Amino acid sequence: MTITLDLSFLGMALVSLVGAAAGSYLSPYLKKRAENLATHADLDRLVEQMGAITERTKSIEAAISDDVWDRQKQWEMKRDTLFEVVRTLSGLDNALLELYNAYNAPILPEDELKTAVLENRSTKSTIWNEESVKFDCARFLAELVSGRKVDKALNECIIFMRAVSLKITRGEPAHYPETGIERLTKIDAVYVSIREELELEHGA
Repeated sequence: MTITLDLSFLGMALVSLVGAAAGSYLSPYLKKRAENLATHADLDRLVEQMGAITERTKSIEAAISDDVWDRQKQWEMKRDTLFEVVRTLSGLDNALLELYNAYNAPILPEDELKTAVLENRSTKSTIWNEESVKFDCARFLAELVSGRKVDKALNECIIFMRAVSLKITRGEPAHYPETGIERLTKIDAVYVSIREELELEHGA
C-alpha cells in the first residue's frame, strides 16, 4: 500500500514536472505565434491600405492627365482658330490692294481698254467681297475662343478696311495709300492681341 502511494505520488510529481517544462517551452512559442499572427494581420491591413492609396493615386493621376489633355486641346483649338483668322486677314489685305490697283487704273477712251479696266474692277470687287466673307467667318469663330482684346482688334480692323474699300470703289482710290500707316497699325494690333491671347512672346 505504501509503495503504491509512493509510486502514485512520484507519477504525479513527474507529470507536473513534465507539464511545467512543457509549459515553460511552449509559452514563448505560443506568444511568438500570437505575435506572428498579429504581424500578418497588420501586414494584411497595410497591404490593403497601400492598395487603396495606389488606386487613389492612379485616379488622381488620371484626372490630372485628363485635365492637362483637355487644356492642351483647348489651347490647340484656340491656336488653330486664331491662325486661321490671321490667314484670312492676310488674304483680305491683299484683296484690298488689288481693289485699289484696279480702281486706280485710268479708264482710257478706247472701247477695248475701257472694257478691260471695268471688267478688272468688277473681278477685284468680287474677290474683295469673297475675302471679306471668309474673314468674317474666321472672325466670328475667333470671338468664341478668345478674349475681348482680340475681338476689339478684329472689329476695328475690318471696319477700317471696309471704309477704305468703299472710298476706293466710290472714286477715291487715293484714300488707300493715304491711310496706309493707319491700316498697318490696325493689322499689327490684331497680331499683338493674338500673341498675347496665345501667351506667345512679342515678335515670335
